[in-house]
Amino acid sequence: MKVSFCTTCMGRRHHVEKTLLKNIEDNLPRHPDDPAVEFVLLDYNSKDGLKDWVANNAALRPYLDDGTLVYARYPDAEYFRMPHAKNMAHRLATGDVVCNLDADNFTGEGFARYLARAFADGKHAIVHPSFSLHRDLPVEKRGFSGRIALRREDFLALGGYSEARFGKNWGYDDIDFVIRGLAYGLPPQPMFDEEFFQVVPHDDKARVENMQEAASSKKEIKIRHASNVSLRHLRVVFNTFVSRVQANKGMYFGEGKILGINGAARVIRAEKAFVRVSKRGFRALLSLRRDHAMQKPATDNLAGRRTAEI
Repeated sequence: MKVSFCTTCMGRRHHVEKTLLKNIEDNLPRHPDDPAVEFVLLDYNSKDGLKDWVANNAALRPYLDDGTLVYARYPDAEYFRMPHAKNMAHRLATGDVVCNLDADNFTGEGFARYLARAFADGKHAIVHPSFSLHRDLPVEKRGFSGRIALRREDFLALGGYSEARFGKNWGYDDIDFVIRGLAYGLPPQPMFDEEFFQVVPHDDKARVENMQEAASSKKEIKIRHASNVSLRHLRVVFNTFVSRVQANKGMYFGEGKILGINGAARVIRAEKAFVRVSKRGFRALLSLRRDHAMQKPATDNLAGRRTAEI
């Protein structure tokens, strides 16, 4: 099995400098049952010298050479469109399992092994941080809600993240994505291990400064910090319930021309088909509320790590 971690960056080189090499070293295969790993870094027209830092970093060069690290640059971005950037990075990934990994996130040691076991024996699921874990931690430790993993074929079937609904401002694309995954019929696999969710602390300005609607995005973040929910949050959940499971209707997703570390060009473009909501998916959606009522996670067979169904 191969696990691909997909990171996007626009103006966040200072975070990538802290996390990228550490994450690679913490997930390199060291045991016979460890998966192969791939780290896709999409430079979303970052103006802070990210490309030069990657190209000239001697510690990263071996990983660029052997394909562990894949660098690509999208030079046409004016603003940071989070769903489009994520879709591009995931489309570039070649792993059996794809996992979004924000630039300010540390995976923790052995996270790829954890994911490989979660998807062992051909299992299909959607792995994500527990909503209750995110709710109970202090604000400065919550920047990991986008850590979502699933099989690459399921990512493509879902049409990726919704570029039409969430392209201009911050957040909610991940909530929408998880709910659509459940509606598609993917069993939920929430994660409770805080060791996998360490982040680089930073203020909210860094989250939104490159977005088209930065002011409204920053306001929304403050509302969510204060209440863990907002009217927009509720609208997203409701709209996802009544909309198609697959995102980006009538559109290509993650489309664009990218440049490799040596300037080689490649165009990402693909069609997609529509899928129906399964009855199993609706039951999974209705089970979301159980995560908030849960008192103590059970222990499953994933290396004895704490987990539970939501």
